[in-house]
Amino acid sequence: MKLSRILLSVFALSIAFTVVKGQNCADFIPQKEGTVLKYVSYDKKGKVTGSTEMSFKGKTVKDDWAEAVFMSTYSDKKGEAIFENEVKVECKNGILYFSSSKFLDPSTMSAYESMDVEVDAEHMDLPLDSKAGTELKDGKVTAIVRSNGMKLVTISVAIFNRKVEAIETMDTPAGSFECIKSSYDARSEIGFVKMNMSSVEWYSPEYGPIRSETFDKKGKLTGYTILESID
Repeated sequence: MKLSRILLSVFALSIAFTVVKGQNCADFIPQKEGTVLKYVSYDKKGKVTGSTEMSFKGKTVKDDWAEAVFMSTYSDKKGEAIFENEVKVECKNGILYFSSSKFLDPSTMSAYESMDVEVDAEHMDLPLDSKAGTELKDGKVTAIVRSNGMKLVTISVAIFNRKVEAIETMDTPAGSFECIKSSYDARSEIGFVKMNMSSVEWYSPEYGPIRSETFDKKGKLTGYTILESID
């Protein structure tokens, strides 16, 4: 399977974290069809590193189950589209489900776009009734890159220490949003190269991911992604 068919940007699948008011999956993803959410990523100095557009295509609801469909387009810092992919997000019995493949860094993976990439991703979840202090399920994703049948490299990301931190307002160029603030630690391995990091993320009941900040093992900011506009 080619990378363009299975790889999503970090924020593309983050939409699966969307937390709605109450615990009813029928209220899941309340955006109108055709709504486009644009996210821009920056490095620690505030320079653009890439962007993602999430276009809401529609939602299916049956009893306490709902599935929303988005078209995700990831572009590099020059604004050139690297890949696009259809994203499906599920809510069942008051719990949101998403793939840990969202933690694969698109800027790293884009180097393997023309190669065969096999992804093994654990499913993670988020109860709609999460509160400050709620501990969340860990996850792991592994990607094996092959060329002409030969394995070139194995990439893995382990996510742990996930928890809900607080409920607070986040101001963005797209407006102010009441958000659930959560955090996690991550350990990535690309071949023999290992890296530890941590992240803090904010989510709106109406629009999903609003802002994400990434830190190195010393706690220094390395970059952030923010919701820039809603059209």
